[in-house]
Amino acid sequence: MSTRPELQAPPEIFYNDSEALKSLKYTSSSRIVEIQAKLSERALELLALPDDDVPRFLLDIGCGSGLSGETISEYGHQWIGLDISSSMVNVAVEREVEGDLLLGDMGQGLGLRAGVIDGAISISAVQVWVSSRNRPRKMQRTNKNGKRREWVLRKKEQSRRKGNDVPADSKYTARKRKSRF
Repeated sequence: MSTRPELQAPPEIFYNDSEALKSLKYTSSSRIVEIQAKLSERALELLALPDDDVPRFLLDIGCGSGLSGETISEYGHQWIGLDISSSMVNVAVEREVEGDLLLGDMGQGLGLRAGVIDGAISISAVQVWVSSRNRPRKMQRTNKNGKRREWVLRKKEQSRRKGNDVPADSKYTARKRKSRF
């Protein structure tokens, strides 16, 4: 079964009060707060907002406990935080974040006129993307039962049948190589 929350259960089941309690621990970790702030700062840079000292109106998609919204406020912008979990929005309310908070699913839209929002960030989406991007490499590294070698041998045989010149098989075929010589 997939580990992606949206494929496991509806949001009200997955993002519940116990997840909100985890979020409180998350927001009390200085390391996590620092990482979240750096990601938010980078997201603001990528928006390439004009440098004219005019506050912008930004949307924080998946705002959770409001950590990324705090960075938006520190940069002098106004923001709306949108999250699918009422428990997470309650955590942000308890933390007294400066932005306005909405309970909703971005997949359902916001119903705002075009041009109302100057930009949007979603640090939670970045974190999901980064974690899912790293999974295949980890799976490959932990595969020690010879499947990788079998796959390479099968591909070499296919290439030989096509008439291509392929290096001979050896006991070193598909071995894990050191990062440097």
